[in-house]
Amino acid sequence: MMEKVFHIPVMVDEVMKFLITRDDEIYVDGTIGGGGHSEEILKRTNAKVIGFDIDPEAVKFASERLKSFGERILILNKNYASVKESLKEIGVEKITGFLLDLGVSSFQLDHGGGFSFRFDDKLDMRMDRGYELTAEYILNNYSEREISDIIFRFGEEPRARAIAREIVRYRQRKRIETTGELVKIIDKVASKKYRLKVLARVFQGLR
Repeated sequence: MMEKVFHIPVMVDEVMKFLITRDDEIYVDGTIGGGGHSEEILKRTNAKVIGFDIDPEAVKFASERLKSFGERILILNKNYASVKESLKEIGVEKITGFLLDLGVSSFQLDHGGGFSFRFDDKLDMRMDRGYELTAEYILNNYSEREISDIIFRFGEEPRARAIAREIVRYRQRKRIETTGELVKIIDKVASKKYRLKVLARVFQGLR
């Protein structure tokens, strides 16, 4: 039941088949999220799992879900990019497997933060609320060229320049504060036929 609330891990059996090679070693879940994959590792082996996630809500959720495994699970509220330094800090020199389930979870899309264009919400898009940089700041302060580069590079949206131009035009009249406003701006550029794809690409780029 809890899994449905946060996130459903994909291809669990396939992941376990290729990831688990030893029964009693240390595995790292670099994007622990709701803890689904880590739970399966802990159930199927006697190994220890060290989980990483920059989202405090994910850390809280996974910690509660996996607390029955005691000392076999350790969850750090850190980005997996810091894994080398973090493991060194806790005295871990060697791991057996490293799992990354990249992307935004269904929980994050459905529970605020401005990650989804389906809901009118504040333009935040921060996985870690400790970071100062928000999507709202980017859209209201970055240059047209910088916004275009972000949308094209990270969202692979062909009409990035036109969308960035419309964003700058809009913010000259009013500060962009919500996802609803951003959707309206994008709608001025995107055709009805490809509207959903364009929205998805722009939001992906900003996330």
